[in-house]
Amino acid sequence: MQHRYVPDLGDFSKFAVIDALSGRGAMKTALIWYLVDPHELNETHNNDGKHTAYLHDDRGRYAQCHPELYARFCGIHATGEKHVGIYARQDVVGNVAYFPEPLSYDGRSVAQREAWRTGWLGRALCVAQGSDLVLLDPDNGLMSPRVGLRSQAAVKYASLDECAAFYAKGQRSLVVYQHAHRRGSATQQAEHALDRLTSYLGV
Repeated sequence: MQHRYVPDLGDFSKFAVIDALSGRGAMKTALIWYLVDPHELNETHNNDGKHTAYLHDDRGRYAQCHPELYARFCGIHATGEKHVGIYARQDVVGNVAYFPEPLSYDGRSVAQREAWRTGWLGRALCVAQGSDLVLLDPDNGLMSPRVGLRSQAAVKYASLDECAAFYAKGQRSLVVYQHAHRRGSATQQAEHALDRLTSYLGV
C-alpha cells in the first residue's frame, strides 16, 4: 500500500470486499496497511495510483456496485488528499481498525531490519486484537521464497510467518492482497498463493 493509491480503483475494490466479508460492519475488522514509500523503492517513475477514471464513469457501473462507498470515494477524490488516514476519518466502512504505521527500512542497516520489523509486527498485532477479520494489504502480496526478510524489497510483501501470526490458529479470518503479474492467469496465481498460504498454516 502507498499513500498515492488514494482513492484509486484498487482501494475501492478492497473496501467493497471488506464491507461484504464483514457483513456491512457486523464483524470487527482490522486493516493492516503494509505502507511503503515509493521514493525508498525508487518507484516514483510509474503511474501507480492514477486509476481514478472510474469515479467519472458515465454509465454508472461502479456506482451500482456499491452506491454508498462510491459516493464516499467521490468525496475523497474531490478533496485531492493522498493519505490513507482519510479512509479512517471518512469512516468509509464501519467497524474497521486501521494500522497505518509505515513499513520502512530507510536508515536501518541490514542487520537491524529483521528486529525492527518484528517490532512493527507486534504493534500491528495489537491493532488486530479482538478482530474477527484481518486484511493484510502489502504492495505485492505473499513474500516470494527468493526475497529475504532483510532485503530492501521485503517491505513490499507479507511473510508467511506474519500471516500465521494474524491468523492466530484460526481465531480470525484472514485475507491477503495478492498483486497479479504476467506469468499465468489471475486465477492460477491466486490458487498458487492460496496453496502456499494454506499449506503453511496447516488448514
